[in-house]
Amino acid sequence: MESYYSYVGTYVEKNLELQELIFNAIESALEIDSRSIQSSSRKRDVVEARHIFMYLMAERTHKSLEKIGKIVNRAHSSVIHAKKQTEALIITNKDFRSKYYMIINRLENSLGHQIEPSSGFSTTSDTVKTFSIKMEKLHNLQTQINNY
Repeated sequence: MESYYSYVGTYVEKNLELQELIFNAIESALEIDSRSIQSSSRKRDVVEARHIFMYLMAERTHKSLEKIGKIVNRAHSSVIHAKKQTEALIITNKDFRSKYYMIINRLENSLGHQIEPSSGFSTTSDTVKTFSIKMEKLHNLQTQINNY
């Protein structure tokens, strides 16, 4: 039976490995390196890459929001914002969705299997379903207002 320290060491190694794999997937898909993601740049491409990184780290690892924020020199509240923005953009923005899935595909290829989330929505399709329902309700409300 593995000792506690052996288990924790394996857990930490897997999280560090996944962190590097996410950085590498973003770099290969979007040509934005980890230093740029960790920088204070507010260029759209860098911000989108940073948001995707924080979203994937929050969804695919057991790291706290505070620890994820420290990786990219941000506060935990920035990670919360990045998660919300990423979920919304996956639904509403085709270009962003394309970038996101390109990164997911590269990450899955580097892992050799489909990645599983550790918390939050069980899959990206659940995110899409949830936001689709919200968008449908919003559309129905707008229709009612316009018909009033």
